[in-house]
Amino acid sequence: MRLQLSRQPVFVLTGGDPLKRPDIFELVEYASTHGVRISLTPSATPLLTPEAILKLKQCGLARLAISLDGPTAETHDAFRRVPGSYDWTLRAVSWAREIGLPVQINTTITRRSLQELDSIIALVEQLDIVLWSVFFLVPTGPGFHDGPDFR
Repeated sequence: MRLQLSRQPVFVLTGGDPLKRPDIFELVEYASTHGVRISLTPSATPLLTPEAILKLKQCGLARLAISLDGPTAETHDAFRRVPGSYDWTLRAVSWAREIGLPVQINTTITRRSLQELDSIIALVEQLDIVLWSVFFLVPTGPGFHDGPDFR
């Protein structure tokens, strides 16, 4: 097997939520028309619609990266502190895949979700993604709080 590496730069727009920028589509188009491979990491909110995903692809988005932090709504939504974000995330993955936009899943592993790692892996395997990026939460600063035990 011969490995080919792309020399095209990758530019990742992340947040907060980059979809809150009124010029996000122009930024994506500008970068993509100037030889930059562009990826976007939006939040799973009502701003992330099938229409927004299609427009991002039309503007040249190369990959949609989205967070999935648990195998169930209970785990994911508790970590994200946004009820319904699990379902929104899975819908966004589906919408992107329907139009042929590659999807990357980002997962933050915590003490709580580590116990569900096998289930997270099983879910990720079903999603037809191009990359699974795993992060380990180090409980300091904003990652350390008095709420549910996510450490």
